[in-house]
Amino acid sequence: MDKGLVVQFVISTLLRYWLCHSEFKSLLQDRVEISNPINAWKNLVEGVTLMKDQVNPYDGDIFHESPLILHMFKFIIGNDNPYVQQSIPFIFILCDLLSAILLYYMAQSYMIQMVQIEKQNKHKYAKNITRILINIEDLVNVPKYVALAYLYNPFSILNCICLTSTVFANFFLCLFFFAFVTQKPILSSIALTLTVQQNIYPITLLVPACVHFHQYKKSWRLFLAGFLLCYSGFLYFCLGLMNQDTSFLAATYGFQLTVPNLQPNIGLFWYFFTEMFEHFRVLFIVAFQINSIFLYVLPLTLRLYKEPVLVAICLTGLAAVFKSYPCVGDIALYLALMPLCKYLFPFMQQGFIVACFFIGCSMFAPTVWHLWIYTRSANANFYFGVTLAFATSQIFLLTDLLFAYLKRDYTLENGIQKTIKGKPARLVLD
Repeated sequence: MDKGLVVQFVISTLLRYWLCHSEFKSLLQDRVEISNPINAWKNLVEGVTLMKDQVNPYDGDIFHESPLILHMFKFIIGNDNPYVQQSIPFIFILCDLLSAILLYYMAQSYMIQMVQIEKQNKHKYAKNITRILINIEDLVNVPKYVALAYLYNPFSILNCICLTSTVFANFFLCLFFFAFVTQKPILSSIALTLTVQQNIYPITLLVPACVHFHQYKKSWRLFLAGFLLCYSGFLYFCLGLMNQDTSFLAATYGFQLTVPNLQPNIGLFWYFFTEMFEHFRVLFIVAFQINSIFLYVLPLTLRLYKEPVLVAICLTGLAAVFKSYPCVGDIALYLALMPLCKYLFPFMQQGFIVACFFIGCSMFAPTVWHLWIYTRSANANFYFGVTLAFATSQIFLLTDLLFAYLKRDYTLENGIQKTIKGKPARLVLD
């Protein structure tokens, strides 16, 4: 890591620290785009307060985080020492910085692997395709881009300064990606366990991880057995923390899967189930959750079997779009992973459109929310229209990324110049 990047880490730390102690924090902390019923700081404080008063925080409809996060903050929020209270923002800032460091070293390892793969397969490639191969400069630049994309992404900054528990979810997911790419089965299983204990949706990453370890002659069975053992141990540990009370399962996983709280957010569930007739609810809950968790795993893995890291990135992005309670922090993570696919950028076509949608929706969402909630000159349809456009733009981005991979793969084997009956042709998404 060079000095220039270290300076960027320092600047991003100071930026987060300043924003954490500015009036922006109080203005933004309750924004539905940033906080939701699972990750909100005020819900975590309420959960710790209830536990301190000998009340089970999972009995009501307030606290839905994992027991691990609850007990971790019990010693911090419950401490009356003013120095401990002042250190709380530093915990979130430090976690964000560690996430960026893990992403940097993960990207470094991934680019080295990609260059080695291209060297091994060079005899299979067409002639005159040198300019679309990964160059030596990318070995240095791409890890920097990944780290900076996380450090300076407005979504990750907002996620940090509003003290949402998604900061820890992102850290665990970054740890998983680091261990996954650097081929560490045991660390990967531990990291995925820590990720899944907060959020059920990353369970889909089991499949690309097993494929990756199998390809690199690592024991995928060791990874899978390690995950099952770690996760079983975690559940047993949580039961011990909660005095053998299993109510936390319904309040965490059950809450995510059944979607009882229909508070608006940047996802799609809340609007559909607000308008849904009650006797159709179970059917559509099952349909939505199958779409969120299972539907894309097998097709993506089979088609992109040689690129399990790309599959993992896409599954992370799809989870951020389709999960029941998404927030901007979820989006920040998979956007930070996009520079890993820099070698696909020349084949992407929707970048400008997606960027315009991202900027437009980020501006319109708070505006429409104000019109709906405060001035009452709009309604839920307006806000859902913005969230639907935002979700659509993310799907455009992921679709464009996948098709760019297919176009590059075809070009490597068949050459850059494409002709049909002697006339120039190009690959397009139909």
